[in-house]
Amino acid sequence: GALEALSVSESEQVMQRVGKERVLNSRYAYKDKNYGRRRSEPECPWRAKARLVVSGHMDPDVAHLQTDAPTVARTSVLLLLQIAACRSWTCSAGDVTAANLNGEKIQRELYIRQPRHGIPGLAPGQLLKVLKGIFGLPDSPRGWWLRLLRDLLDLTIPLDGGGSGVIRQCPLDPCVFMVLDKETQKPVAYLATHVDDLLVVAPDGLRQRIENAVSAILPVDEWETQEFDYIGSHIRQTEEGIYVTQTPFVDGRLFTLDIFAGQCDEDQATESQAIDNRSLVGALSWLAGQSRPDLQCGVSMAQQAQKFPSVADLKFTNVLARRAYELREEGLLLRPFDLNQAALYIFHDAAWANAPCAEDHDFQLTPEEDKAGLVMEGPFGKGQRKAKKASSRVASQLGYAIVLGPRDGMDGQTLQGSLLDWRSHACARVCRSTFGGETIACVEGLEAGQYVRACLAALLTGTVVKIEQTSWPLLCLTDCRSL
Repeated sequence: GALEALSVSESEQVMQRVGKERVLNSRYAYKDKNYGRRRSEPECPWRAKARLVVSGHMDPDVAHLQTDAPTVARTSVLLLLQIAACRSWTCSAGDVTAANLNGEKIQRELYIRQPRHGIPGLAPGQLLKVLKGIFGLPDSPRGWWLRLLRDLLDLTIPLDGGGSGVIRQCPLDPCVFMVLDKETQKPVAYLATHVDDLLVVAPDGLRQRIENAVSAILPVDEWETQEFDYIGSHIRQTEEGIYVTQTPFVDGRLFTLDIFAGQCDEDQATESQAIDNRSLVGALSWLAGQSRPDLQCGVSMAQQAQKFPSVADLKFTNVLARRAYELREEGLLLRPFDLNQAALYIFHDAAWANAPCAEDHDFQLTPEEDKAGLVMEGPFGKGQRKAKKASSRVASQLGYAIVLGPRDGMDGQTLQGSLLDWRSHACARVCRSTFGGETIACVEGLEAGQYVRACLAALLTGTVVKIEQTSWPLLCLTDCRSL
């Protein structure tokens, strides 16, 4: 229902009436969905997939189209999994088949040519009229999002005890849908969307009813429960908690860069090396941002040097890739505890002015300060590395990590919590002192902690909650005594 084949005569009339501008090229894109998995499991069979894709970059309306389509935030997904771990709920994931083809009908006139080898049953000159969003069109994701939004908000879910539940969007993340008890207006289950990937978090019986209701209006082939893949991460529920790892992604996407004989650390990377470096850093960035916070600082430093990398920069990226591969089974563990007796612990830090010494007349590091900026310890062995921001010769590296855990830690007791948010980046401002860098890191960490707390409160209550009405204290932790 996404395309309508025109006759040869109709196709000729269209070409004369609208011209070539509104007739886009198309091709089939072929993929083996088990390609990455086969690197670790050579006997794994092929999982063939084909898509008809159009050259959407040539869309004549692209400058005037509304193309935005939200996707669920990392923090929201981790908070939903944390709620499931604390309440002993079950999680499941489903994939909508050909999501773009199930979106809203387009409100403009557009046609495509057949792929190079044609479509069986059609003459070579026949065009196809585009009726709905298809893969490649810039507004297809939005068309699918509008259809998904409309259908989910119209759903009614039967609850235990004879009541009914309605679906509403979370006020702080439009891609998190809350199942509210119609009487109490309190959330009793959740559904998150990331394009065509759906995540359900609910008590077991209610989860099955949500799956059935969604499958009745959307083409979901299969729901996987307790252990499944969701937006590139492998999620596994156990008695210890919920694990989030990306082993198949590491096996399928990561590699090491080739360093040629005779290349010195100070030499500029070749064009092909620089291209491969950008590809590898991009893959590492996705990994560090989803399940491997231990890589985040190194990835940030590699990103800052990827425009004009040296051979030393390539070697540093290889160190990151090897570490990612060696610990590919590791990830996040969201532990169960009493949410009513929890607190947020915000660890923040700054490495002051650890960029190469700049020729700045107003500010210049001494040799001792420059040496102090070297990262000599940590997971990268002897690989000395400095942070660098493209627009600033002197920069400070900032970072924070936010842990939700039992409130006993407020009294100094040892605790095990769940890491819910993290970031490491070069500071956008030039800090004139260690205290300045540490203060900015504290501000960023505190703001992120406040958001995590607000998002958790919104998910549990179904509405935006004022700070003074939340029960989870925040504790900021720093190694800077003056701060």
